Amino acid sequence: MNVSISGSVGKGVNSSPMDLTKIQNLLAAVGVYKTPNAAVATPTPSKTPTKCPDDVVQAITSFQDFWGGSSDGRVDPGGTTLHRLNRVAHPLQLHAITRKPMQSGISAGGYHLRYTGDLPPDGYSLLLHVDATPPPVSAGGRLPQDNEDNCLDLTDRAKNHSDLLNFEKLKGLLKIFDDQELWATKARAALLVERDGMVVSVSNVQIIDCPVQPYSGDLSDHLGDDKLGEDDAPTLNYTGADDGSGGGAIAYIPAIDGKYYFYYGDGFEIDNSRRGFDCTTFAGAVLGISGNSGAMGGNGGDLAAYLVGKSVACACDLDNANEAAVHSFFEDHPTGSYYAWSGGHVILIKDAVVHEFTFGGYKHPDVADRKFVGHWSLRKLTASL
Repeated sequence: MNVSISGSVGKGVNSSPMDLTKIQNLLAAVGVYKTPNAAVATPTPSKTPTKCPDDVVQAITSFQDFWGGSSDGRVDPGGTTLHRLNRVAHPLQLHAITRKPMQSGISAGGYHLRYTGDLPPDGYSLLLHVDATPPPVSAGGRLPQDNEDNCLDLTDRAKNHSDLLNFEKLKGLLKIFDDQELWATKARAALLVERDGMVVSVSNVQIIDCPVQPYSGDLSDHLGDDKLGEDDAPTLNYTGADDGSGGGAIAYIPAIDGKYYFYYGDGFEIDNSRRGFDCTTFAGAVLGISGNSGAMGGNGGDLAAYLVGKSVACACDLDNANEAAVHSFFEDHPTGSYYAWSGGHVILIKDAVVHEFTFGGYKHPDVADRKFVGHWSLRKLTASL
């Protein structure tokens, strides 16, 4: 509830003790004043006017200075300073946090992070606390030191009520997920307002759906490994549709701080069963193709045309070939890197070994041991996998 006063409080005026106490408490709530004995004062019904103490005038002036403009050291009934004190004393309201589609640009954030409320333009810090549990602090306290690393400083983004995250802030948020091992969990997020290390207010808590653990390193370095070189992360799964028509998770290219994040549709993948690829998105990830290129949304021929257009691949002597022709080709060409497709299925071939994502996940049989049903086309990659 907003505080109201019957008369002015501050420099050059005598005020009722009740009004003075209300303003002292408000100033303490916004972190610019300490009430006597650090306790919240109780308004007194006395009506004898009281001169405003110098330390209260100084606190009012300090608060006004944050906003710029006039600093008269007074709080008037219905005035701007009282309005601002009331708004800052109330916790910010953090909106529901939703994932932002990666196709619309990861540079815009990856999450919709928005709030309602007022924050002075200077003198205060805005922090996003993210952990498995709500922040262990309330207004008037100090955040425990071992929780400081769980906070993302958003002070320089505070004016963007409807878009607190940019790419650099997103990187900081992902680091918190990593440090706290929050992958594929529903973490708790809240906005803290701080001044000189004291927490002025704590917002409501909202759930944030954390991404599945990203893939670290270069996929091409681990071709042939049963788990693509992973020892400490959930197995990569086939994430395409049951009929093989695609719909698999995509690795965000380029890597963010050396890690490849999985996304699809509404944004980051958050379900460990969806941590992986379909056949096309796997090939695209190995070849460093961005999902925003549009090259992986059709059939295998669309990605082939994109690779040729980008000089990543070139035509070779094999189109619409049957199984015998494919086997014969690789008997004659036992080395080199190739991209191959038949209808909607896509594979990579390195030194006569197939690398593909299909039902059952990652597979890497020798060309000679693999069945090639239907008709296959081939493009030679201009750089080795």
